[in-house]
Formats: sequence, C-alpha cells, structure tokens
Amino acid sequence: MKTQPPVPHERKEKKTRQHNHHEFFRQKAKTTILRELITGELFGGHASHHKLTEIATQLGFAADVYQVVISEDFAGKKEPRYNLAELLLIDSSDNQFFEQVTIGSRQVTLLKNAHALQSFERFLAHYQQHDPQEGSPAHSIFLTYGVPVSEMSDIHHSYDTALSLYRYRFFCTKDKHTLGHHELSLMSQSEDRLCQEHLKEFQQQLTTAIILHKSCQLNAALADLESYLCSTADDEATVKHFLVDLYFEMKEQLNQIYHGSFIPFPANSVVINHIENSLCLYEIFRFAAAQIDLIQSQAKSFTRDMVMDNVFHYINHNFQSPITLTSIAPLFGYNNDYLGKLVHKRAGEKFGVYVDMCRINHAKSLLSESNLKVYEVAERAGFANVDCLHKKFKKYVGISPMDYRRNQQNSSL
Repeated sequence: MKTQPPVPHERKEKKTRQHNHHEFFRQKAKTTILRELITGELFGGHASHHKLTEIATQLGFAADVYQVVISEDFAGKKEPRYNLAELLLIDSSDNQFFEQVTIGSRQVTLLKNAHALQSFERFLAHYQQHDPQEGSPAHSIFLTYGVPVSEMSDIHHSYDTALSLYRYRFFCTKDKHTLGHHELSLMSQSEDRLCQEHLKEFQQQLTTAIILHKSCQLNAALADLESYLCSTADDEATVKHFLVDLYFEMKEQLNQIYHGSFIPFPANSVVINHIENSLCLYEIFRFAAAQIDLIQSQAKSFTRDMVMDNVFHYINHNFQSPITLTSIAPLFGYNNDYLGKLVHKRAGEKFGVYVDMCRINHAKSLLSESNLKVYEVAERAGFANVDCLHKKFKKYVGISPMDYRRNQQNSSL
C-alpha cells in the first residue's frame, strides 16, 4: 500500500521538532564548552588549539577582551535574586557582551568586549562611592572578579583569580560585597597555622576579661583574635573548628569558676550550628558579643558567698595544676591580699596551706589505692617534683610517702 505524503502542517511540525531538538543539543554543547573554556579544561584536552578556537568562535565566544565575574546571593541562598547582567544594564538580546553558566553553586559571568568591561567598571565605581542600601539589588549580591585577558585560552586565568578570592569571602568585613583581582596581593600570604597554644592564650584572655567585666580588655582580646584568624593560612572550615573548640574551652573554665551558678550558655548545638552556617567571620563575632553580654549580666548578680563557693570549687578541682593567689584572684575579681584573707577566714588555713592539703590528700589516695611510683604520685597530685612531695609529706603527715603506703598496706591485712 502506497503511503500518503505528509500534509503541509505535519511537515511544518516535524521541521519544528527537529529544529528544537537540534537547538537543545546545541545549547547543551555550548554550555559544556563554555564551562570548560572558563575553567581551563577545554584547552587542556587533546584537540588542537586552532580547532578549539574555531569551535568557540562559531558558538559566539570570540571577543577582543574578557573578564570573569563570580557571583552568588549575599545571604547564601541557592539562587541569586538578581542577574549580574541586569545590574550592569547590559543588553542581553544577542549575548555579544556576556555569557553565563553555573559552576558549583555560583553564577559565573564571562564579560566579553570592552563595552561590557566598562559597564562593570562603572558599576564597581558606583559601588565604592555609595554603599548599597539594604534591600536593593546590589546589596543582595556578593561577587569576585578576575583580571581582564585578551586571549580566549587565558580566560581560565581570570576565573582562577576570581575563584581564589572566594577564599577570603569569609573574612570580609560587614557590607563588603566585592573582591577584585587588584586586592589579591593584599590578602594574607602567611604560612602560620592555628595552634592549641594560641587557643589557650585567647581562652584565658577572654574568660578573664568576662569575669572582671573589663570591656576594653575584652574588646581588645576579641580584636586580636579576629586579626589572628584573618592572618592564618588555614581555610574557613579550620577557622570555624578552632572557634568551636575555643567556645568549649571557655565554657568549661567559666563553669568551673561559677560552679553551681546559673550561666546562660546557649546550647552547644546552637553555637555549633551558628558557627558552621555563618558566611562571614564578623557574624560569629557579633553572635559571641551578644552571648558574652548575657553571661556578664548574670555574673554581676552573684553574692560574695556565691563567689567564695566558686573559689573553693575551683581550687578543689584545679590543685593538680600550678595554682597561686596571683593566678586565680583576677578570675574572681579580687586582689591577691583580699582573696587570701577570705580563704583564710573560711578555711581556717592560709591559701598556700589549703592548696598543699588538697594535694597531700590526693597523694594519700593515690598511695593507698594504686601502684603508681612515688614520682608519678607527685606529678598527679600537682607537686613540682618528687622532692617537693617528700618535703610536704614530712611536714604535714610526719612520715615519708613510702612509709605512709606501707602503713596503709599493713593496716589492711
């Protein structure tokens, strides 16, 4: 049976479907090539430079100058509320001035030709002279931009610069919405890494300032901490981990000092989530300042008896470390002499004697209940060395540590 030729409208529909199908794959290929052109993968393949340039030119990528701009929503939303080309007032009708593609979670714009780069420069100049108002399109976007290049094969250098600048987004100050290639040389080139020693130093500075209600001292410590974090060679994730550890260290010390007292610490999960989800360092410091105000407000209501309860709790749980009136008096807001008098009045012993007796009693327990060597007992009880243990034991117990252990063993038989 002879088939009937398609009627005109069927031929037209078939041609339209074929055109749409062809256009779909053309756009898909163009997007893939654009992405590889920007990242540098395209010219890193096996095809010849000339052939790739010819293909890229056919797709409309040819221009006399290029610049890559990476942008995302300032508040970290998945999709930017505004298109960069719209903010630059660039005609998007035929894509002769820009191309756009998504790489990862960020919108990447390839500016093409001098007109597009000049529009971008005017946009940046206006940005620098007039801070964008909250709620405005410019206020909702964060962007970094690379160096202009004239060769298609060098586009990835512009992209690499813009991408490198994104590392510093976390360290930007409030309302800092742009980072450009000229600023890369100003960024920290330090090779220093965050370390536990500095964590302990900041923990001590901050907790002391909190307890003493020293606003200037506290602000100085926070400023030093922020400067230290910004100068590190570590990445954002490591800095956030450092801050989480710092919070737990401070919380532990403050709980020891204010034992039995209500301290309005936020839940650990709240602190961790806030730190992990903060886009910028200043957001974490703003959160920390608010929490410190709450802690200090509560601490002001403590009576002297409550403070002394905390002093003795602190001594009883820290005698194994070097501990003196000079080291703990500032923690509780007293001078050395006055705290010494308060301890003597309540304990019936001078501060040094009270600490010695805490160590002696702990040493007795270790000698009776363990097989530790005497020098190990000295270390665990907080004595400077084994000779110091012998001297104090003779003074307060009347016999040597070994004689005390033998007496305890004989009495248990």
